[in-house]
Amino acid sequence: MKAILKQEWDVLDFSKRRGEKDRHVKIGPGTFELERIPNPFYPDRYCLVLKGTTIGMSEPAFRQWRDDDNTTGVQGDDEIWIEE
Repeated sequence: MKAILKQEWDVLDFSKRRGEKDRHVKIGPGTFELERIPNPFYPDRYCLVLKGTTIGMSEPAFRQWRDDDNTTGVQGDDEIWIEE
């Protein structure tokens, strides 16, 4: 799975605990290979992270920024393209 980010995004390093220094990481712009991992805070949910890392966002957070069918109103630099 790939994501195309048109701007810099503030994402999380899920290997760090809440409140721990350097938990927020900036990525982008660019094209990134993603993989799905279990969300460490919500076992029944998933995160999309940079392949081989624990850096990313919850899957719903990533997906809310895509607009494949032009219905969400997300446009321009805010939009994230996800190729599955």
